[in-house]
Amino acid sequence: MARKVQWVYAIGSSWARYDTAAEKQIENLWHRDAAGWIKSQVFGDYVYIDTSHLSMTYGTYTYTIARRYS
Repeated sequence: MARKVQWVYAIGSSWARYDTAAEKQIENLWHRDAAGWIKSQVFGDYVYIDTSHLSMTYGTYTYTIARRYS
């Protein structure tokens, strides 16, 4: 069985998932080793994703992001 890729961000000592549409956008950035703005339903706004540094910026906050398999 094929495992599904999930994108998550650190919130305190936990990991939270992005919405499916955001995960697809982040995965596209990942394959290009790129950074850019994506629309996130979870945050209700655009967030800046940097796949080289595995980080997300929303407002003045920066979060660690990770790619994992479910």
